[in-house]
Amino acid sequence: GKLDKDIAAYYPDQLVTVPLNLGWKDNYKVEDKVLDEALSIISNFEGDSKARAVEKSKKLIKKLINAHKQEGIKVVPYQEMVDILRKLKNSNYKTALVSNTNNLIVKPLHNLQIQELFDVILFSFETKLLKPDPKVFLLALKNLKVNREEAIMIGDSLRSDIKGAESVDIKAIYLETPEQVIKELNLLNVRL
Repeated sequence: GKLDKDIAAYYPDQLVTVPLNLGWKDNYKVEDKVLDEALSIISNFEGDSKARAVEKSKKLIKKLINAHKQEGIKVVPYQEMVDILRKLKNSNYKTALVSNTNNLIVKPLHNLQIQELFDVILFSFETKLLKPDPKVFLLALKNLKVNREEAIMIGDSLRSDIKGAESVDIKAIYLETPEQVIKELNLLNVRL
C-alpha cells in the first residue's frame, strides 16, 4: 500500500515516530538501514499476514529506538529553512513547531539551538495529539494567539501537515524546496 512520509507505530506506552521528511537532513546511517528494512516489510506483506508484517516492523523500529538511545539522534536542519524561520522572526511573524515525535528529539533539537526561532513548540508525546488531528492545529493557534485566517502551515507531509491544517481552514504550503516555500509565502503576501 501507499505509505506516508511519517511512519508512526505505537510501542509499549509511547508513540514512536520515524520522520522521513524534507525539512531535516538525517545523517544517521543505522536509521537508514533499519528504516529501509521496515518499509520493505510493511509495503510488501503479501506473502506474510498483515499482523506478522506489523510485528516484524515493530521489532525493527525497536532496534531503531535502541540505536537512537545509545548513539543519539543526529539531525541537521536545512540551513535554507532555518534562514526562512529567522527572516519570519525578524519580520515579527509568530512561529510554531508542531511535530509528531517522541522525547528522543528534544536533546538534538536543543543542540541545534533553534528553539528561539519558535514562539510555540508542540510535540505529540507531550500534547498526546497527533497531526492530522485538528485539535493540535487549534492548540497551536490558541498558544500563538492568532486566528486561523492569519496562520500558514508549512509542512512536508501531505496527510499530516497539509490536510490536517486545511481541515481547520488554515492555509498550507507543502514543502518541496526552500525556494518554492518563499515563492508561495510571497503569493500569500508574506514578505521576507
